[in-house]
Amino acid sequence: MTNMLIYLGGSIFNLVSMLTVYSLVYQNILESSVIWYQFIYFSFYIMFFSLFPMYFSDGSPSDGKAAELALRNKLEDKVTDDIFVKKIENEDSCK
Repeated sequence: MTNMLIYLGGSIFNLVSMLTVYSLVYQNILESSVIWYQFIYFSFYIMFFSLFPMYFSDGSPSDGKAAELALRNKLEDKVTDDIFVKKIENEDSCK
């Protein structure tokens, strides 16, 4: 569960920032502008494709695929340039 939240952290932050900006525009705290709508659009775009469950060409999973694998407990040991995923075989070894 913790690993799943780590993988989904960026998308959760995107969602919260989109909703915050939208609510500020809706309440007229921020001026309605193309900039804010573009921010919301591109934040949604990035969030959607990061959650799309797929493997990249180097074999690393997207955030959505990694969260799915963590939920199913099927993560494998994987080392890439930016991440190291280590599957824990026994829950007691964490304590």
